[in-house]
Amino acid sequence: MREMKYLYKKELIKYTDNLSIKMYVCRIETVPLHWHQELEIIMLVKGDLQVHAETHDYCMQKGDLILINTNNVHSFTGTDYQNLAVIIQMDMNMFQNLHPQIEKMEFICNSVTDLKSLDKYATLKSFLINILRVFHTKETGF
Repeated sequence: MREMKYLYKKELIKYTDNLSIKMYVCRIETVPLHWHQELEIIMLVKGDLQVHAETHDYCMQKGDLILINTNNVHSFTGTDYQNLAVIIQMDMNMFQNLHPQIEKMEFICNSVTDLKSLDKYATLKSFLINILRVFHTKETGF
């Protein structure tokens, strides 16, 4: 499916404050099929959201978390227009000193399908909420 990505719009991510990460909270109605080089994490805080990623469809509900790997074609459709999502988009190149081939790696993180690891997802969600809090309350020069 990698060669199919060129049929869809490439999203260019504008990072926040010269960091290699973009983090924001939003309501999602419809985001058409697209792809980008950044890894994306969606944590649904409120409502429902349909996610299409590559060849899979997922119905996210409040509290669910899904990771979209780099260069994967994906789309979002809000089935509940009162939804609220935390979106985190990261440039994986910032981790190259930890693992030189990280841009070729694929990660699996999907609380919709992985019901056996809910305690691990709770820990991850707690970390993400704390990161979001720090990210949005940071002082100048952070």
